[in-house]
Amino acid sequence: MAGVNGEEPTPDPITAYDRDAAMFAERFEAIAANVVHASVTDLVPPGPGLALDVGAGSGRDAAWLSSLGYEVVAIEPAAGMRRGRSRASPQQPDSMAQ
Repeated sequence: MAGVNGEEPTPDPITAYDRDAAMFAERFEAIAANVVHASVTDLVPPGPGLALDVGAGSGRDAAWLSSLGYEVVAIEPAAGMRRGRSRASPQQPDSMAQ
């Protein structure tokens, strides 16, 4: 069975996200966070507040939460995704952690 980009699948998803970060970020950023979360937006209380984004990926959702008035702590274990975050969501403060 072929994995991402026709390569053999890896048992470690962090390695896959690290290796193919640009492709994943492009896919995530292709759909706006407010569209992805439209069905639950009414459940998100208005900011200010504190939000934790675990597996923050490109930073798209963290940037969206920040735009709603939240202080966001974004955690992303894949180094490639953390490096690409500044290109994908430059308006987000530089606060993504490992």
